[in-house]
Amino acid sequence: MDTELVAKVCESLGVFRSRTTLGMPWILTSAIANLLVLLHILPAVWAHVERIPDYHSHDQEQCIQSLLSNRYRMPPTAFNATSEQIDSTGARRYSADSVRAEHADFAWCPVKRVGTELNEFVQADMGELNVITKIVISGLLTEGGGSRFTPHFYIRYKREPDEQTWRIYRQLYPTQTSQLVGSNSPLVPKFVVLDPPLIARWIRIYPYRDPPGFVCVRLEAYGCRFTDDLVEYQIPEGCVIHPPYQAPSTSHSQMLKPPKSTKPIDNRTRYYQAGGGPAFSDVCYDGYRVEPGSLLDGGLGCLTDLGIAPQNTLPRGLITEPAPDSSRHWLVGWHRDRWRTKARTESASEESEDVVDMLFRFATVRNFKRLKLYVSNNYQEKIRLPRRIEVRFSIRGLLFSGQPVISQDYLLDNRTNGVMNIELSLDNRIGRFVQLKVFFADDWLLLSEVKFYSPFSVESAKIPSGLADLSDRHLLIVIVLALVIALFLIVIGLTVMRILWKRARGPPGKRVRQQHSSTERRLDGRNGITSGPNGSLVTGNWNLLDFDQFRIHMAVHLMVALGTIELGGLIGENRIVDVRAHKR
Repeated sequence: MDTELVAKVCESLGVFRSRTTLGMPWILTSAIANLLVLLHILPAVWAHVERIPDYHSHDQEQCIQSLLSNRYRMPPTAFNATSEQIDSTGARRYSADSVRAEHADFAWCPVKRVGTELNEFVQADMGELNVITKIVISGLLTEGGGSRFTPHFYIRYKREPDEQTWRIYRQLYPTQTSQLVGSNSPLVPKFVVLDPPLIARWIRIYPYRDPPGFVCVRLEAYGCRFTDDLVEYQIPEGCVIHPPYQAPSTSHSQMLKPPKSTKPIDNRTRYYQAGGGPAFSDVCYDGYRVEPGSLLDGGLGCLTDLGIAPQNTLPRGLITEPAPDSSRHWLVGWHRDRWRTKARTESASEESEDVVDMLFRFATVRNFKRLKLYVSNNYQEKIRLPRRIEVRFSIRGLLFSGQPVISQDYLLDNRTNGVMNIELSLDNRIGRFVQLKVFFADDWLLLSEVKFYSPFSVESAKIPSGLADLSDRHLLIVIVLALVIALFLIVIGLTVMRILWKRARGPPGKRVRQQHSSTERRLDGRNGITSGPNGSLVTGNWNLLDFDQFRIHMAVHLMVALGTIELGGLIGENRIVDVRAHKR
């Protein structure tokens, strides 16, 4: 594709015209001009940097498929609710699966009155991860002429079956709230645009009404399949515009309990509700923020919301405050000084680099084809494309040295301003965890979207043994070593018990004679060593049992030392590989 592009440019500029039809001065002038043009465009071609189409969120515009109406993909068993009214006709007109807006006289209707307690909900299992961009909600006109509708509602959702708590959806535009506006009429549906989009497999709709009353809900969700199967990513919290650039933790007032799947690093570790921060922070992140360190973990956000910034987007927020509209969460960015400040506070012996570390976890093991990064480039504001990108893969997320590192260096672009598309081939690498390192080229690094192309998942039985994590091999070695040490200790213990048992059963007279036997003592004034009856050297107060215990202790300490060295070697092996790959 790059060769064809260069050929077309050359042909349009007249590089391949016949020399016989042109004079020599014109040929020289044209050749010099063509050479300058080629030097101008080749760096962008070599770096695989392309402009993206100049329209807003093109992926979201195509994500408008109906998600709940397909009865083959979502049978009635995919729906359940806290309660449902009994239909006297037996047609189940008010059951949980009647929530999908297929018939005008069908809807989900809870038994009790609904108020502000959020006790009633209807749940839908879509069977796979989907991106929900719009929701249409309406009520029901009852047989007696009454109307039942929900003026407001809440959405809670999950991506994985083992999640302990349901996430609460928060809308950012036009206002930041978790209470969504529903329908005020049983006949007029309400179209609700989810900004940011919601990525989930299970969703719950909680009707809310003040004052309390009876409600009925008819629902349809529009979106598309989330083919990435990405369930969470971990990144540093984005920076604010002004020094010291790190967003204060006080902006996240809601403190959360530590997730059950995460062990706090120390007693100072705190967890806050993420999202909704200042400019260039991941305002739509639905996980939590870990302090100290300002690390976002356990969720998805603006980097995977399908909202790609237009090519002509300029981050003028570096000069003035960003406009109060949806464009403020198009870019997530970091300032280089945040890493420099961290390096000054750490030990001088520790090596620190200006790099943003990101970790992506997928629902299954994937076969990765390529990676796309949508990055802002505005050299006047010291915002540039990354100078280097490194990608590592792991099956279990413990070690990332099982497969070679994929890396790419990029040249500085001093000509183009706007959002650029960087594409990197991933060579069909296999993994469930992807570690992405993006290196600074200037003061600012701003990302709009991170897109992985992995068309299919890989079953565990089909994973090549050479690509499996080294963690499996290391775990096996540790288990074998532990069994050997345990067996050795058991043998030593049995030997000691046998010695003690024999001494306890010996004749009393013999034990007395052994204790009071005289020896020829030759005093050594320097070390106090005496000679026994057989000419062997023993210390003054040692007997046979003491020497046996000394040998046992020495053997145990030797085995523990060998085990420690082996474990240190296993850990050091991974660190050495990472350091060597990093230096390359």
